[in-house]
Amino acid sequence: MPLLEVHHLSLQHHNRWLLRDIHCQFAAAQLYAMLGPNGAGKTTLLRLLAALIKPTAGHILLQQRDLQHYARLELARHISYMPQHFQLDFGFRVREWVAQGRYPHLKRWHALGAEDQAHIEAALHLTDTTHLEQRLITRLSGGERQRVLLARCLCSQSQILLLDEPVANLDVRHRLEFLQLCQTLVQRGKTLIISLHDINQALVYAQQVLLLQGGRLFAQGAPAEVLTAETIQTVFQVQAVLSTTALASPRFEFYV
Repeated sequence: MPLLEVHHLSLQHHNRWLLRDIHCQFAAAQLYAMLGPNGAGKTTLLRLLAALIKPTAGHILLQQRDLQHYARLELARHISYMPQHFQLDFGFRVREWVAQGRYPHLKRWHALGAEDQAHIEAALHLTDTTHLEQRLITRLSGGERQRVLLARCLCSQSQILLLDEPVANLDVRHRLEFLQLCQTLVQRGKTLIISLHDINQALVYAQQVLLLQGGRLFAQGAPAEVLTAETIQTVFQVQAVLSTTALASPRFEFYV
């Protein structure tokens, strides 16, 4: 049974269709990579899945219940969303920021308890940010900040993590470390839906790929099935040649 289902989802804004008739499903403990050219609708779909905006038509089911029927705090215990752009102007320390992920579980006017502190410690440990807990979040590097934002999501104990371009501004090392951490989370039962620009990252790290084009779902399936030279040519307007060697994972080379 799918954990999350999308049925005939459409969104119109200012007489323009941003998404049209999207139908897809998400199972537990999988990493889904969402790919497509700029403007294909990746961020819009993630925001709809997070219930940050309402669809013009269609609906989303979380555990067979319409997403719009969940109260905000209840939904936050099931789904966490990490936006691509997040302005951090306030001088929170890392531990304070991560602790905010526990708010969906707190009763009104109740302070953090021992169980909450344990979840904070676990999230910091898993994301390798324990040593940063007293640092100001505004003083962190890009890679450090992304791991801290992920730790905050993990504190909510949500099973579904929606990550919008989480590695777009990271250097090669931090990009690999972050994606490897995502794989670890999947092994621990989390469902991750990540928008990416790098086709080869999806080929290596994802169990499923959603390929968007012009606000429509072009294809969904295993990376090797969806990411072919033909589909890449159609969707991205570039030529792709798959390269395989004994020492490295398969990867595409691209040509205009």
